[in-house]
Amino acid sequence: MPRFVEGPPCQDRSSIRDRYRWILDGLPSPVFALDKGGRVLLFNPACAALSETKTDDVLGCELAELVIVPDERDTWRQMFDKVVYDLQPCTRDLHWRATGGSVVLTCCTLSAVTTPEHVDLVVGTLAVLPADGQDPVRQHAPCKYEAILHALPDLVFRLGADGVFREYFAPNTRELAAPPDGIVGHSLQELLPPAIAEDSRRTLQKALTSGRVETHEYLLDLPDGQQHFEARHVANGADEVLAIVRNITRRKRNEEALRRSEASFRTLIENSPDLVVVHRQGRIVYANERGIKLLGYDSPEQIVDSPVIDLVHAEDRPVVAERIRHMMETGEPVPTREERILRRDGSSIIAEIAAIPLEFRGEPAVIVVAHDVTARKQGEQERAALEAQIQHAQKLESLGVLAGGIAHDFNNLLMGVLGNAGLALMQLPHESPARESLRRIEESRIPDSPFCGPSWSRSP
Repeated sequence: MPRFVEGPPCQDRSSIRDRYRWILDGLPSPVFALDKGGRVLLFNPACAALSETKTDDVLGCELAELVIVPDERDTWRQMFDKVVYDLQPCTRDLHWRATGGSVVLTCCTLSAVTTPEHVDLVVGTLAVLPADGQDPVRQHAPCKYEAILHALPDLVFRLGADGVFREYFAPNTRELAAPPDGIVGHSLQELLPPAIAEDSRRTLQKALTSGRVETHEYLLDLPDGQQHFEARHVANGADEVLAIVRNITRRKRNEEALRRSEASFRTLIENSPDLVVVHRQGRIVYANERGIKLLGYDSPEQIVDSPVIDLVHAEDRPVVAERIRHMMETGEPVPTREERILRRDGSSIIAEIAAIPLEFRGEPAVIVVAHDVTARKQGEQERAALEAQIQHAQKLESLGVLAGGIAHDFNNLLMGVLGNAGLALMQLPHESPARESLRRIEESRIPDSPFCGPSWSRSP
């Protein structure tokens, strides 16, 4: 049983009546006002005439006991409770009983008049319906709103509280679960698979009870294949529900494609050898499983929720902090650069860092991809050192070739001098004073010198 307020009687009915009587008395429609206990504060002449009573006779009386037929008092209490507690207007078809015993079918609407602290009063209006329960406006609604119905892609059904179809509109009859002429007068259980029919019945009853829009989804096998539908149920009176059914197959397929894409992307990221980190407001909210192995951690939880700047070498932190600030302020990515990343043991690796702002789980964040280039940098250093050694050896070789050429030329000159000195000694007389000088030139040759050895004794 829903909640129903049994509050104390209003102590200031006369002031409320005086405040609103000049308005209510002139209204042609039946209007009444109740306190939070459901007792009558105002009852305009039109409402009194409908009830076949006098206004003064009903003031202070509980309206439900006075004019609502017993079978519908629970419905009335649900309406009243919804208005008082949820502050939402509520409309139901109710049978209004006059004091003379006659009963009139009405469309009753309740709404709350509130102050900032509490509900001041509940106002109700009545519209008398024909005996067959069909409001003329409702009877002509299909014609009046035909253009709107034709513009909608949805199926529209009127169902009774018993789940029997009373009327429908279908822009695409291929979406119907039964032939077009086999729907009206049949129940949910007759036209739908058992599980779907039961789910639809529960949703229908919930819409009648709550007065809110109730939604459920289901899957049907139709001539065009399996189709997904979303049905929105809303009460249309006390014993009727309007069901608006939309084909959401394309949306479901898109959602499934998106889910698969996200799953593939997550698999790719989780198995990437690079470190992938997402941080928001400077704190890590995600790290990939395989990437953290680069830093010597066992699981992402060991670094999640820690400051991302803690992973950066102290000398690189000012630059990294500025890059983060720039991305968060402008929403633009920053150029790739090399940074030193700290491992768990305190050592560091050199990584190429690419960072891009994005939305992660509905909030702004930054994704960082760190590609380890430590081995490449070490290889580059070793290659540079080897190239330096080769260049040094090449310089030494060049110097050796140059020295050999100079020595070869000098040897040719020296051999000519020594040879001519020897020939001159053989031609000069023994008493010639020049013999002594030539002899000294010839004796000045160093036998063990490389310039005078066998290899330097002849020209090439």
